[in-house]
Amino acid sequence: MALTDSEKDFFSTLVADYAQKEVFFSFRKALDKVGKNAFVRNRLLREDDPSFTRLPVQADPEDGFLYRFDRSQRLGKSLLHALGAFYILDASSARFTWELSRLLPPRALVLDLCAAPGGKSISLKVRRPDARLFANDISRPRALEMARNVERMGLCIPLLSLDPLSLDVPSLFDAVLLDAPCSGSGMVRKEEKMAKDWSRKKVESLLPIQEALIDKALSLLKDGGILAYATCSLSKEEDEDQVERLLRRNGDVQELALEERKEYCRGRHGVHLLPGTFEGEGFFFSFLRKKGRDAREAAEFKPKKKAPEEGYSLFTYRRQDYLVESMPSDLVHLDYLKPGIRIFDASDHPKFPYDHDYAKVTTKHPLLPLSEEEAVRYLRGEELRTNRNEGDGIYVLTYDNLRISFAKKDGSRIKNYLSKGLRQEVLPLGV
Repeated sequence: MALTDSEKDFFSTLVADYAQKEVFFSFRKALDKVGKNAFVRNRLLREDDPSFTRLPVQADPEDGFLYRFDRSQRLGKSLLHALGAFYILDASSARFTWELSRLLPPRALVLDLCAAPGGKSISLKVRRPDARLFANDISRPRALEMARNVERMGLCIPLLSLDPLSLDVPSLFDAVLLDAPCSGSGMVRKEEKMAKDWSRKKVESLLPIQEALIDKALSLLKDGGILAYATCSLSKEEDEDQVERLLRRNGDVQELALEERKEYCRGRHGVHLLPGTFEGEGFFFSFLRKKGRDAREAAEFKPKKKAPEEGYSLFTYRRQDYLVESMPSDLVHLDYLKPGIRIFDASDHPKFPYDHDYAKVTTKHPLLPLSEEEAVRYLRGEELRTNRNEGDGIYVLTYDNLRISFAKKDGSRIKNYLSKGLRQEVLPLGV
């Protein structure tokens, strides 16, 4: 069900506090239209790869990893999506991490405090693979969904599911992302149910939660660190008013100025992205730096054994070996949902020795390319037949530079070791 005219008029009034007349009317007009979807491309797939050139997408003129597409396109059901070629998210969320990626120092230690389902962490890691990124979400079901998304993309991001307000770590992060729980009014064009769910009472109930999370995020930053605050709300109370209250109660914080852009709607603090002037949904973000010069560097833990892959350390957690890109000593004690890329299958009676996650990064096993039709069938759970001349043994199956999973070639058979939870029906390209 589409928004009613009265709902469109009401949500337009929320932007009147900060939008100039032309922006206001552009926003109101945009509520009558259907916005586009977007995705962030994985570095594993290049723009000139044959499969990617077949996608019906439009590249963002500035962000080299962002692409938009019509909502009628079922890219979320496609083979490339299943193999981690891209992550679908709103273009406004992607712009937030694009701006943040340009502010981070080399090898920045970053925490995403309320991260699920993982879009901002994933899009930041894609742009800044050098960043040492940790992602947390208080909701375990949503954190498990985030874990599936991170695994699909083949990224190494330690994952947590803890109450962010109880997080017991020192002030050591270069940046903390806080996409705060909010009223969601910026999403009313995309998800009409958000309009039915919105109320002034809901906004007011969220303000103290947002304020507590902001203060917690600030406490986790080292001196000079960046607090990246965001909401998908149109309400100034959740947006620039929260930033202003932080600046008033804490003199050790300064707001960072961003480059002026015609698609940005400036509030008293921060930036609003609005349909009509930005090709995405309603979103707000602001970047603030913690003042001071006593910036401690996080010391790394010392592994007892060498990792089987270059560029990683071996971290043993609950008797399982994981590959990690970084594990500061001050973060070793945390209760992880998943601290990195697991190497071996941890099930009681594994059919295959290695974890599916490890197939995304291993250099110890040869690659076996599949055709598009073979890749679709393998994801479905089928055993494949082949006339290839490669010898028998364990391989990592690939399609167009994207890794699928481990498999065992035995004569003309390619045995399927995908667990039932990973099997899925996907659409070939162009369908």
